[in-house]
Amino acid sequence: MSTKTVWTAGLLLISVLAHANKQKNYPVSEISKELQTGASAVIRYDSTSVQLSGTDIIIKNKMVITILNAKGAPWSTFRKTYNSFSNIENISGKLYDANGDLVSKLKKSDLIDISTFGSSFSFHDDLRLKAYSFNHNIYPYTVEYESTTKSRSSFFMPEWQPQPNEDVAVMQSVFQLTSDAGNTVRYNASNLPQQVQMSLSEQANSKVIKWSVAQLKAFYPEYATETGSYLPRIKFSPRQVNFNQFTGTSDSWTTYGDFFYRINKDRDQLPPEVAEKVRKMTDTITTPQAKIAYLYKYLQKNTRYVANEFGLAGWQTFPAAEINRLGYGDCKGLSNYMKALLKAVNIPSHLVMVYAGNKAYEKMNPDFVGYSFNHMILCVPQPQDTIWLECTSTSNAPGYLGSFTQNRNVLLLTPEGGKIARTPHYNKKRSYIKKDIELQIDPESKEQPIKWQAEYAGINQEDLLPLYLSINKEKKLRERVLSNFPYKDLKVEQMDYNIIEQSELNSPKIVEQLALKTTSLCTKSGEQLFVSIPIEANPVEQITSYEQRSQPFVLQKDFNYTFSYKIGIPAGYELINLPKEVNSEYPFGNLHSQVKLENGHLYVAINVNQNSGLFDAKTFEHYYKFSNQTGQYLRSINFTLQKQN
Repeated sequence: MSTKTVWTAGLLLISVLAHANKQKNYPVSEISKELQTGASAVIRYDSTSVQLSGTDIIIKNKMVITILNAKGAPWSTFRKTYNSFSNIENISGKLYDANGDLVSKLKKSDLIDISTFGSSFSFHDDLRLKAYSFNHNIYPYTVEYESTTKSRSSFFMPEWQPQPNEDVAVMQSVFQLTSDAGNTVRYNASNLPQQVQMSLSEQANSKVIKWSVAQLKAFYPEYATETGSYLPRIKFSPRQVNFNQFTGTSDSWTTYGDFFYRINKDRDQLPPEVAEKVRKMTDTITTPQAKIAYLYKYLQKNTRYVANEFGLAGWQTFPAAEINRLGYGDCKGLSNYMKALLKAVNIPSHLVMVYAGNKAYEKMNPDFVGYSFNHMILCVPQPQDTIWLECTSTSNAPGYLGSFTQNRNVLLLTPEGGKIARTPHYNKKRSYIKKDIELQIDPESKEQPIKWQAEYAGINQEDLLPLYLSINKEKKLRERVLSNFPYKDLKVEQMDYNIIEQSELNSPKIVEQLALKTTSLCTKSGEQLFVSIPIEANPVEQITSYEQRSQPFVLQKDFNYTFSYKIGIPAGYELINLPKEVNSEYPFGNLHSQVKLENGHLYVAINVNQNSGLFDAKTFEHYYKFSNQTGQYLRSINFTLQKQN
């Protein structure tokens, strides 16, 4: 054998050995088919270590996730936010191909570090974002990220969410919490699967709690079930809470509310000349309720909303005098300013912390003292009834909160500490739609007139009100009418709207009056006239298919819709078939109709009700029937007229 041959063989052997010894990291072949089924991504390993020392927190995180397809691509991006109380350090990242071979590493020079200012209505915001993406699109692939976050406030404790979405499977997730022995950390767990393991160990000066879970399969979401309401999670609440020089405890809602009360205490002072102006404006108003309404409208006309989430100001309101000077503020600032206006006329009120929005799993849990708020409103106690004010709204009627914060637990900040209360529920008695429609069938005319009057009350007027108050209100309202009717040839001949503000327990409402014409109501065939009036959409959400489900379903909305039709029968014609009547009762709602012929008119009265709440999975089949039955009935009320000889 020649020397050249020996040399070549040696190089080949070294290459083979080097390749054989090259470590493979996270090859996709290690993921079982069971975990890949239905998944867009698979978390290979997620480790979060939280160390709470005094009021300082150190969070170390390592996340390894395999991206199976384009739908899972968003999970491949590193994204973490921080603010003036925190910082993110020691960021590293690696990208591996399907075989587990290293493709590239995170380049710190390419790491994005930007302010989130401008991404919302924020006027002053210290929230910043660090982000990185490998921008890889050869699937499947795996990314690995590590980072350390340090915070000087115990409020910024992370949650453990081992399965962040239904299309993400989990091989292993671990969460470890280490805290000082004197600082108890309470936790609230929800939807934890049976395979979650927990261990507890105590040392002289610290306590360590560890949770771990493995082999969580992806699953398909079911209709009318909030994703977050059935994903596993643990929320944490440390006993000791702090912001800068402010300290407190979460021993009870009383002490927790007292902490926030002290942060905002004595910031409701107006300049003397402004307070005097407020008193003069309201001197001739005789009742406290009327004064509250007057000052609320004054607030709406003279201020505007901007978010302010900078440092302590993200939690502490600007002084009322400053809001008065600037003419704008965030939810805290505007609520505190309204509090100051009322204080000037000797009407006491309380700032209120609330979770705004429809995510049930984020709302305040009276049994778990911890931060679960994202908004502030105002409560004005009265001898007969409490008045609630949404101070960021420029259009709400005085005392009307709306769907954003209705029907939930809230925390009042009072001199005696925090107090739990509940906001008004705009149920079927307070939120409804009532429509009266008159038709006079004229077989000799191509166009048929429609006389329409409707009342939209409570939550049901919220979509209509901004259109009415807009600059181009006539154009926008006309477009709304045309889009709500199924007639391409619809003519809007008259359109009037009237706003009626709430009185006592009645919600605000908008009265709509329309005069319309269309050629689509009647079809003539010989001596018969076929009448079809599909002029109302289904208020029950449409469900296109039914599949047996395992989770309870949630209906967020109460409603009561009443439709009354008065249809004039033309002379010389007789009605040969009546629309059918229906009477259906379900746990979550009902559908009733009455049909009668009287004095040359056909009367059809339809009532549809839905109840909000959580309903057993077994009854979902009935909800599917309810939805389709209501839709079919409302889409077409048919009858036939026969010309008499």
